[in-house]
Amino acid sequence: MNQANRRLLKLLFGCVLVLLLALSVRCSICTAAERARTSTQEVTVQIPLSKLVELNDLMTSQEQKIELLEQQLTEPQTTLKEQQNLISELRRNLQEAQNSLSKSELIIAEQNASLQNLSATMAQEQKRIKKIERQRLIWQLVAGGMAVTLIRKAAQ
Repeated sequence: MNQANRRLLKLLFGCVLVLLLALSVRCSICTAAERARTSTQEVTVQIPLSKLVELNDLMTSQEQKIELLEQQLTEPQTTLKEQQNLISELRRNLQEAQNSLSKSELIIAEQNASLQNLSATMAQEQKRIKKIERQRLIWQLVAGGMAVTLIRKAAQ
């Protein structure tokens, strides 16, 4: 329990004690008045007006303090609920981000596989092109050699 909660509890406890004291004074006055009515004698209790006003003011201030304490207890609860809602929303966002990351990793893996296939295909195609060029070069040499041979034979 933190320091603020302890203070609030002490203040609340003090308020309750003052209210109980005021209530007991009021009840004793009411009880005395009822006894006076039931008996044939009439009893009058005199309280100085200043004390009555002081008690009334004290009760009013204690009621205001209780209302303030209730408000102060309600505000943290509201803040706590808002923070819990925010945490829930952040958890949902995190889960969505994790799902998106997983999907992205799958897409990257597929693209890597496709890229490797494409690289292998390109390597094969380059080998085929080099083979064709070599064959063309060989045929050019053969054709050139035959042309030289024919020209030499014709020149002889």
